[in-house]
Amino acid sequence: MAYKYFLYSELQINEKNNILSKSGKEFVPGTVTVNGRRVKFTQLSDSPAMPRYIDTKIVAQGELEEMTVVNPTTCLKAKK
Repeated sequence: MAYKYFLYSELQINEKNNILSKSGKEFVPGTVTVNGRRVKFTQLSDSPAMPRYIDTKIVAQGELEEMTVVNPTTCLKAKK
């Protein structure tokens, strides 16, 4: 079984969106269902140690096979 940590970082979202904006795309965080409620996450990890972004929070953890997960993705940016 695969035990995973679901991490969330606003800094990571901002960095990805800055890079993707040049191609007209935006980053969409993933979601994981925990105890019947959906939680957004930006990164799936095997270990919570030494995150890349200082504002990283663990929003969920557990066996991957026991969770409903929608992975982060990119999409075309909506025109205003």
